[in-house]
Amino acid sequence: MMNTQREIKFRAWDKTNKKWSDESIGFFLERKTIFPSIYHYVSVGFPNDIVIMQYTGLKDKNDRDIYVGDILRFIEKDDIRKRHRIGEVTSLYAESFHCEWHIQGSYYMHRLDQIDDIEIIGNIYQNPELFK
Repeated sequence: MMNTQREIKFRAWDKTNKKWSDESIGFFLERKTIFPSIYHYVSVGFPNDIVIMQYTGLKDKNDRDIYVGDILRFIEKDDIRKRHRIGEVTSLYAESFHCEWHIQGSYYMHRLDQIDDIEIIGNIYQNPELFK
């Protein structure tokens, strides 16, 4: 079960300048018109070159905050062989965070609270090659 008392935080990626943007977060939070999408949050009238990502309320094994769009290395809890996987954090709804990955054309997904030994190894904007 996901933590419903989690801290609400966001981060913003500026796709044009390829950097994290603290200024965009303030603008985003002032507008208060957000719609969750699978990969990030969008705001009506928000610039197309800014992507907003929400904090999941969880931390990786190194105590780093996990956000939508992060790329994780993890172990599946239900896998007897304890296979390591690499997947992307997604959000289906504001309180439902998942990690998804692909193997030989098949798509898999687990809730973040159903995987072990989570480590952030990058994100889809700065390290897209990690999730190919």
